[in-house]
Amino acid sequence: LLGFRGKSGYEIGPGGMGVPEREELIRLAKLNQVGLTVHGPIVPIDGWTQHGFDEMARKEAEYKILQTIDFADQIGQKTGVSGIPVVIHATSGTPGNPMPTEEQVVYDVIENKPFVVRRGMFRITREEAEKFGLLNHWNPETGELDAEGIRRYLESHKLNERFIELSQLERQKRYLMDMLAQSNLPQYIAEKVVKGEEAGVPDELKMFAEQFKAIEYEKKRIQNDIKRIQELKQKGESIIKPLDDISLERASDTVADVAAKAFQRTKTKPMIVVENIFPEMALGNPEQVAELVKKAREKFAKQLQEKMHLHPADARAWAEKMIGMTLDVGHMNIWRKYLGDKEFEKKYKEWVKKVAPYVKHVHVTDNWGDQDAHLPVGWGNAPNEETLKILREYGFHGKMVAETPFPSEWGGEMAGLLQSMYHFGAPIAPGGPSWEWAGSSYFMAGYQFTQPSYGPYPQTNIQMYGLGFSGLPFPLGGQQKKGFSQAPMS
Repeated sequence: LLGFRGKSGYEIGPGGMGVPEREELIRLAKLNQVGLTVHGPIVPIDGWTQHGFDEMARKEAEYKILQTIDFADQIGQKTGVSGIPVVIHATSGTPGNPMPTEEQVVYDVIENKPFVVRRGMFRITREEAEKFGLLNHWNPETGELDAEGIRRYLESHKLNERFIELSQLERQKRYLMDMLAQSNLPQYIAEKVVKGEEAGVPDELKMFAEQFKAIEYEKKRIQNDIKRIQELKQKGESIIKPLDDISLERASDTVADVAAKAFQRTKTKPMIVVENIFPEMALGNPEQVAELVKKAREKFAKQLQEKMHLHPADARAWAEKMIGMTLDVGHMNIWRKYLGDKEFEKKYKEWVKKVAPYVKHVHVTDNWGDQDAHLPVGWGNAPNEETLKILREYGFHGKMVAETPFPSEWGGEMAGLLQSMYHFGAPIAPGGPSWEWAGSSYFMAGYQFTQPSYGPYPQTNIQMYGLGFSGLPFPLGGQQKKGFSQAPMS
């Protein structure tokens, strides 16, 4: 797995890896007989920023992902591999709804801002609950609405609120006009004040002119809001939406657009695999990510038909081939702290079965359900083996990556990976003994002893033999046609 860091930590992108490094990476992959996957930068594919959704932010994310796809395509061409997986996160920082009946982050599409609704924010009568179709979200004992009920209640009142605001502004305007009428001003001066004009108006009346101007500005804004609300209602669309819904729509636009560009500009057609993130973020539920993939495929297939004139069946086939899901078992396991162990053990199996048709890539890692600890597989309670078993029953045959970095004082990333390989009984080399056998051998004991002292690769060795040891003599797997003595080899 090759990962590019995004905004957090140090900035590394595909452009930071030059031709020599890329060549060594390819040789190293061939030498070890392993496939490569690429983790894209952590960017907000839905365009979320601290100020809300932003189209420029979404386009910037699209550009960075395309850079990574171009890199994967180059690696694919060199290794003769098509469809290298490029992992991107479903969201990055967009707040989510881990307990949607208790609390929801919602988005007012009229005012273009998010806010939080919580169970019990206010109470309504049974008659009101029946009137607005909210009995399923209403507690008869307390009169409280759950979070979803509050969202719907606020939405149903949005248009009425705007008309009330409009009438209040009209009352303010009439009050100011009555005050002007009592001042016995010349007609032409009074008309200027009412229009909000300050030129030719006495200084003591300019404050009135500013107030009239502000009222007219607000009236126009509210009238535009009323028009938009009525248009959305006619289309059957929500006015106050769960933030997840908007995030999903925008993120699927990005994935579809990137796939369309990748289809045109790449030879090996890298595969975009969208990863489920944490419960606290939008689209943190694996089912939501599967829905994102489904929508992105539909939008991508439509572009292929309309812009590139592909047959509908061919367009759908390419969409399924180039867009899929990365199921991160460790991220899914964090739902334990919201669902509890008993409910989670039931729920995760339902999720895996539902998302299985979309999963093309898996991240295995471990934790104890409280945070994304990235422990070696087997060190926590994440259902890695059970998840893989279900996926294979549904025909999964994609790549699996162990995201198990260790702190350097514990041996670093390689030690975490070896512990995971040991747990799965993976072979040391194709057709060879497993790491489980090596665990009791002198070989593994020696490796564990020396691993914690490993630091960066010695620069002298890199310069002499290459990062992927391509500088070793040819019989030892390198590219050099001379021996260690630099004498020509037969």
